[in-house]
Amino acid sequence: MRGLPLVLIGALAAAGASGCSTTATAPTQVMGAWRVAQIRLDTPDGSSVITTPQNGLFIFTKSHYSAVWVPVQDRPATAATPWAPTPGEMLTSYKSLVAHTGTYDIQRGVLILHAEQAKNPNFVGGRITYDYQLADGSLMLTQTAIVYPGDKSDPRVRAQPQTLKLVRVEEL
Repeated sequence: MRGLPLVLIGALAAAGASGCSTTATAPTQVMGAWRVAQIRLDTPDGSSVITTPQNGLFIFTKSHYSAVWVPVQDRPATAATPWAPTPGEMLTSYKSLVAHTGTYDIQRGVLILHAEQAKNPNFVGGRITYDYQLADGSLMLTQTAIVYPGDKSDPRVRAQPQTLKLVRVEEL
């Protein structure tokens, strides 16, 4: 019986350290469906902004997310024979779509997406970290890291940070 209080204190400390208690209200702020309204890419040569991106959608529930979006201005050309695209047409299509789904958490103003499935099989088990800001029905996400399984970081993120402006289209 004397050890029970220590066990309870240890369990409460572990729950607090896991982020459960510090992020309890944060997910409700991002819950909903968000349309990609703008994409900004900063490079050493300057910035480029796509102000009318192709359709893209991020959906956040209490603990899960799904993201599908197109990181280019113009819609990729369709295959001449839709049921039998050429290797070149497949590559163009593959490069023009970002898709992943999984769980997320929010820790001290940072949104972390944990991919459980992805268009790129190399990314399954990876994570994307965003600094985020909520204001006036918009969610601004600035990538700070893309980490593949085995803690392999994508070096392009630091050199070319990308910011997505999402606009809420539906609340959950």
